[in-house]
Amino acid sequence: MFELVTFEDYVKIEPVLFNKDLADSCRTELNRKLANKVYQRAGLCICMHDILKVGDSAILPGEGLCRTYIKFRFIVFRPFIREVLVGKVRSCSREGLRLTIGFFDDIFVPKKYIPAPNEFVQSEGAKGKWIWTFVDEEDPEETESHEIVERIELRFRVKEEVFEECLPQTPDSAAVPTIPYKIVATIDEQGLGPLSWWS
Repeated sequence: MFELVTFEDYVKIEPVLFNKDLADSCRTELNRKLANKVYQRAGLCICMHDILKVGDSAILPGEGLCRTYIKFRFIVFRPFIREVLVGKVRSCSREGLRLTIGFFDDIFVPKKYIPAPNEFVQSEGAKGKWIWTFVDEEDPEETESHEIVERIELRFRVKEEVFEECLPQTPDSAAVPTIPYKIVATIDEQGLGPLSWWS
């Protein structure tokens, strides 16, 4: 679920921080710059793990900032394909389920990855729920309905990850923001789905 990814960057240190330890100043600046941001083909950056190399520093002419080369490792959230995780249902729609694992909310289970036969039922207000009807193989007449509603915990498997390039927003941009990193998941396998199904 988490990986250590090696990065290289030049860090600009403000003059007010010159009396501080250089490595600490670089750590603070890199955490501010990268934490909680999606880095393409790496994943969601969480926090710095360690500094591998601190290069020479140079004061930039006309700016007074110190520019330092840093090689470092960052803890990145990027679950591998087929990894099983536990999350909560954030919302239900006709397209499928949106899940959250607390610090990451862009997990989507499309309708085709919800156990069949299934049905989406729109309830009062804007909320809805998915109903999976379990059919006993030995006695097809015997069925059992299971609901998937908001805030229940469920187990899911990662099917694929989608990275999208996000361009700066302009007044003419579409109202819907681009999701830079999205996980597509399934609950249509043995042992997956709401935890209550398997307890």
